[in-house]
Amino acid sequence: MLDELRKEQPLDAIALAVPGPFDRRTGELIILPGMPQAWHGPWRGLKLVEELGNRYHCPVYIENDANCAALAEAHLGAGRYFSNVVYYSISTGVGGGIVHDGMLYSGRHDTDLAIKSYGPNT
Repeated sequence: MLDELRKEQPLDAIALAVPGPFDRRTGELIILPGMPQAWHGPWRGLKLVEELGNRYHCPVYIENDANCAALAEAHLGAGRYFSNVVYYSISTGVGGGIVHDGMLYSGRHDTDLAIKSYGPNT
């Protein structure tokens, strides 16, 4: 899909909303919530930010999917009228994000809401 898109116009940047925890420095996924354990192998150790940046020659940004949803809700959804928004996500896991004064809040160790639960398949 990105290859087709960049035929029309160069990519300015790529943004990834990924499930579960990842290493912010490398873009490496740590686990894939809701996916069978056998699927984790090919993804483990894959440095997505570096791989995509090298392939498409543009900046690549990575963030947890619940944090992305929190930002979208805070800036474009029901939270757009408020300075501070707490967003909970119940999907393949339970998580969420906090937006404080319009900015995504990350905890001391780049954690989002400390209610993460990744279910039995992780």
